[in-house]
Amino acid sequence: MNSFQAVYFRTGQQGLHAIQADQQPRLAAVVQFAEHIIQQQQRRITREDLARLRANYELDLYWPVRFSRWLIGVPSGPITIGGRELFANTPVGCYLPRDRQMVIQDGQQVVVPAGCDDYVYLSEIPELHPAARSSRGILRGDFGLSTVVRAGRPVWNEMMSRLPATLELMMLSVFLSFLLGIPIGIYSAIKQYSRFDYTFTTISFIGSAMPPLTRMAMRSSNNGAT
Repeated sequence: MNSFQAVYFRTGQQGLHAIQADQQPRLAAVVQFAEHIIQQQQRRITREDLARLRANYELDLYWPVRFSRWLIGVPSGPITIGGRELFANTPVGCYLPRDRQMVIQDGQQVVVPAGCDDYVYLSEIPELHPAARSSRGILRGDFGLSTVVRAGRPVWNEMMSRLPATLELMMLSVFLSFLLGIPIGIYSAIKQYSRFDYTFTTISFIGSAMPPLTRMAMRSSNNGAT
């Protein structure tokens, strides 16, 4: 190998090492991205996870049973008469529904219910919906337990703790509206079609439109943020 070939060979090796060194960060990024995709697939929500979530809010029960429990707190289990359980094997809901994908005419896929793989029976209500997490019915003054604000505390206690401040603000707003609105309304009626009448009529319309405008602004800001 002459000197020219040796120089050419060393130059090729150096270029190959430079290419490998340049590709290493990219390969590391590709490997990291692949590991992230695998972890996301492993954390994918299963049917059992959805079933537990539905059961947490009693969405696994049929709506007449759910409405009855929400209103008066029954049924809370099978009917017991003389030590015998009646209607224990009566299905009152579906814990694990079976869905089926269908293709409609315009080519879109929709998911429709296609049966149930695991029914909820009357005898299973005490296990799936124990009394500690259920309501005795709103007609009995029991609104259940809070799941967002101070989770685990009775909703009734949370409502009562905020009721005095709510009544205070409501009475103050009503008093101010009467104190300002009645004199302005009487004077506007006396000075009908005057500049004063037009001014305060416009202000009252703007004030009445403020809550819808505020909600629209909040929705548009939320949509812009997402």
